[in-house]
Amino acid sequence: MQFTRSQIIFIAIGGLSGVILLLILFGVLPGRREDINVTEITVWGVEDTRVFQTITRQFEKLRPDVSISYRQFEEDTYERDLLNNLAAGEKPDVVMFENNWLLEHQDKLLPATFTIGTAGQAQLVEKFTLSQMQTFFPRVAEQDFTIKNEVYALPLYIDTLAMAYNRDLFDKGGVVFPPTTWEELGNTVGKLKLLEDNELSRGAYAIGGTSKSVFNTSDIIQAMLLQGGVDMINAKHNLALFGESEGKAVFEIYTRFSDPSSNFYSWNDSMQEATESFTKGDVTAIFVYSKEIRDLRARNSFLDIGVAPLPQLNTIEGVTIADYWGLSVFNGSIHPLEAWDFVVFATTNEEATQTYLDLTGNPPALRGLIERNLDNPELGVFARQSLVARSWLQPGEEVLRLAFDEAMNLVLSKELTPSKGLQRAAAIVTEALQKIE
Repeated sequence: MQFTRSQIIFIAIGGLSGVILLLILFGVLPGRREDINVTEITVWGVEDTRVFQTITRQFEKLRPDVSISYRQFEEDTYERDLLNNLAAGEKPDVVMFENNWLLEHQDKLLPATFTIGTAGQAQLVEKFTLSQMQTFFPRVAEQDFTIKNEVYALPLYIDTLAMAYNRDLFDKGGVVFPPTTWEELGNTVGKLKLLEDNELSRGAYAIGGTSKSVFNTSDIIQAMLLQGGVDMINAKHNLALFGESEGKAVFEIYTRFSDPSSNFYSWNDSMQEATESFTKGDVTAIFVYSKEIRDLRARNSFLDIGVAPLPQLNTIEGVTIADYWGLSVFNGSIHPLEAWDFVVFATTNEEATQTYLDLTGNPPALRGLIERNLDNPELGVFARQSLVARSWLQPGEEVLRLAFDEAMNLVLSKELTPSKGLQRAAAIVTEALQKIE
């Protein structure tokens, strides 16, 4: 049988295609193989999908045997949705994890040191050690994400509480430099606040009230307590200690800012919510995180906003508090090795981390990137503060908000003294701690 020229070409092309396909299937040539055993890792989080796509693509280039699937949740309901989905039997491999969740949700995480295999063939794996945590990240990450030297999560970034102030109002009041201590801050109140019929028409600093009006109330109080060297909790994590004598003196300073009889009187709960007041020029300064400053600028682009470190109880040591998200591995993951590989890559690879920071505008967590941003006009304050941020294992953000709000309400209504109010807050937190235990 003789073939035409066209038939010969067609047969040759078909034969060549078959050979190439076989080579791909046997791994001689690159290509998409079904028998490569590609491991799919599921990541749950609150970041925009586009943010994680960039990081996952970088990881998949290094690990073609791993595929990342990302699922986005709403931040406001994420904790509830996460728990509901876990209860329904869904099993993510990696989850975004807030820095104040560990004490409450430790049982749901697989630490970076774990055992795999059967009982007879058990293998101890160390994906990330405490020593590495201390090398890569500031101390606050260790305080938030480790228990008994076990690493449970790694930070994507570290945001810290700072002071945002209206430069124009500071200039008009004759306040040349932002105050560095709470005492200095209190002494500038008279220059910045406005009174009409002996009532505040413009606050100086949004501090001293409850979360009804003061943004980040709980965080401000915690930061001040930590600045005073107050032990927040006992070693067993079942007793709040901040209601003792050292804490009382610090809390009394906080309450002075809402006491009309004090020279520090700067704010009261009847005023409009602090961020709204700030954007309207009805308060000269508030205490916020970098992500919130971006929101303030978006709401009023005409504001000349200055950013200064959080004031201190003294000038000897600077301490602030942090708020951020990390990545952790769910203890029900069927791919723990690959899951921890992704967590370590996404948080410690400088190229991947810088990509994430560029897309989100968040301050860095990696020490190497912190050093590069110390003089950054936008992030410099937050980069420097990440090195002195401190934290403690707590029973949850909502518990603390309710505890300090109740304490302040009782103090403002004159039902309790500041010292008794703080003791009440400590009792509420202790009750929550013992429920977790």
